[in-house]
Formats: sequence, structure tokens, C-alpha cells
Amino acid sequence: MVDLPIHLWIMRAMSTEIPSMDAVQARLKGLKGFELDVLASVSGVPSSTLWKIRNGVTPNPGFETVRKFYPHLPATDTQAEGQGVASA
Repeated sequence: MVDLPIHLWIMRAMSTEIPSMDAVQARLKGLKGFELDVLASVSGVPSSTLWKIRNGVTPNPGFETVRKFYPHLPATDTQAEGQGVASA
């Protein structure tokens, strides 16, 4: 991971969309087991944590946890068409 100057990190963090838990779980439920492992690898979030979030065992994951993996999720059909997900 590349260290960013603090002002760039703050700008990046502020521009990050915060999805609803329903949106997060729906996106995770669309992934197969091996895809969760790939997501874990690229995001640094353990696959067991991703599994718990996907299956509702962890109903309220921390913002930092979601911020680490959410940008790495594959686009949904709606997002691929350029419509995106509404902010929560």
C-alpha cells in the first residue's frame, strides 16, 4: 500500500461513498467463495470477516473495514451502466 500525504488521504476518505449495509451485503452475496478470498487478498480484510459481513453475523462492521474492501467489489449491472449506487 502506498502512503499518501495526509491532505490527499483526507480528500480521498471524504470523497468515499458510504453504502448502506443492505448494499454491502447484496454486493458480497453476489460473490463466490473464491471471489471472497481474492477480495480479502486485495483489500487486506480477512475472508472470514467478509463472510461474516455477507451472512449478517457482523451486522455493523466498522467504516474502515468497509472502506478497505468496498472499492474492490466488482461493479453491479446498474453501476456498469453508469447509474451507480445511492449514498446512504
